Amino acid sequence: MEEKRAEPRSLFQSHLKVFNEELGRVDHCWSDPEGPSFKVRGEDYLYGGEKINAGPSQYTFLGLDLVLGTDNNVLSNVGSVPYCSLQKARKRGFKGFVLILNFRAHFGNFLAYWTPSRVLVKRTPEELEADALLKPYQTGHAIFDSLIEQFVEGSDDYRNARLKVIPVLHEGNWVLRQVVSGKPAIICSKIRTVWHRDLSSENNYLEAYIDLSSSKIAVGILSLVRFYVSSVAVDLAFTIEGTADEELPEEILCAFRFYRLNFNEAHNVARLEKEYAEFLSEVKSATNSGGADELQKQNGSSASNHCGNNQLRCDPDNSDRGRVSPVRLSQSEDKSTSNNDSFHSIAEGDFGIDDEPQSSSLPVLNQLDLNHENS
Repeated sequence: MEEKRAEPRSLFQSHLKVFNEELGRVDHCWSDPEGPSFKVRGEDYLYGGEKINAGPSQYTFLGLDLVLGTDNNVLSNVGSVPYCSLQKARKRGFKGFVLILNFRAHFGNFLAYWTPSRVLVKRTPEELEADALLKPYQTGHAIFDSLIEQFVEGSDDYRNARLKVIPVLHEGNWVLRQVVSGKPAIICSKIRTVWHRDLSSENNYLEAYIDLSSSKIAVGILSLVRFYVSSVAVDLAFTIEGTADEELPEEILCAFRFYRLNFNEAHNVARLEKEYAEFLSEVKSATNSGGADELQKQNGSSASNHCGNNQLRCDPDNSDRGRVSPVRLSQSEDKSTSNNDSFHSIAEGDFGIDDEPQSSSLPVLNQLDLNHENS
C-alpha cells in the first residue's frame, strides 16, 4: 500500500482568512488556538474534580464564515447550500468529514468548519491500514473515537446533552472578561439547537444550527460582544463531555480563535450568490464541457432552491453589504421551548442565568454566571 497524500487544506476556502502576522493580516481573520489554553476534565475528575491542560484538538479548523442577515433570515443546513463554503470545497475535491457549528444571531450567521486532523496529514501505509478500520469522523484516539461515534450516530438529545463550550478571551477589556470567563457550559441545554446530518460520501457532514436568538440572555451577551467585537480576540473550544471513567480524560473536539471582526467586510447572501456564479464559471473553464454540464446539473444555477421556512429566505432588497444595525434586546423574542429562558438555579454545564427583563443589555450581563465547573 502506497503513502496517501494529505488533502490540501487550500481546497477549503472560507470567507475569513487565516491569521498571518507576517503579512499583516491580523484583523477579521482566524487561527487554531493551542490546546493548553483550555482546561478539561482529567482522568480522576469524577473523584476529585481534577482539571488538566487540554491536548491538541482532535479536529483541525478549516475556516470561518460571517454571513449578514436580518431577524427574519434563517440560514440553516448550510452543508447542503451550494454557495456556502463546504459545497464549494467539495467541488474543488475536498472529501473529508466536516463538522459545522452554525451560530445564528440577530445580525446573521457565524459558521465554523472542522475536519478530523488525520484528513490533513500525510499517511504512511501502516497508518492507512489503521485508518481503514475507522469511520470518516474518527481520529484513531480510542476514548475520543467511542464518544464521537455516539455523538455523530446518536440522537439529538445525546448531542445536546454532551456538547460543551469553553470560551476564553484572548484579547479584550475587563467588561468582556466578566462574561467570557473560561468556564465551560453545555451550550445546547438552554439554547434551541437543530441538528443536520448527511453521512453520504457526497456530503459527509454533521451540522449544529445553534439559534442564539432563542435566548434573551444570549441576545444580551451578543449585544455586548457586538459592541466590542472589532477590538477583541476570542477562543472557543468544544468538547464532548465525559461523564464516566471510561470517557476521561476529555479531549478537545474542536476549537478556533477569531480576531477583531469587521462587519463591513462580512458577506451577505447576494454577494455569496454572485461569488458562487463566478466560482461555477471558473470550474467550467477548468473542465471539459461534459464535466461542467454535470456540475451545473448537480448544483443548479440558482441558490434560491435552498430558500424555505427552515433555510435562508432570499431577500432581493438586501443586496448591499453596508453597515449592520446594532443587535438589540427584544422583549418579544421568544422562539424557544418553555424552559429555555426560565432558569434560576445554576447546575454544572447549564447556562445558569437569571433571565429577568432588564432595561439594557449591561445590567443583564452583570447577572451572568458561567461558573459551571470548578477550575
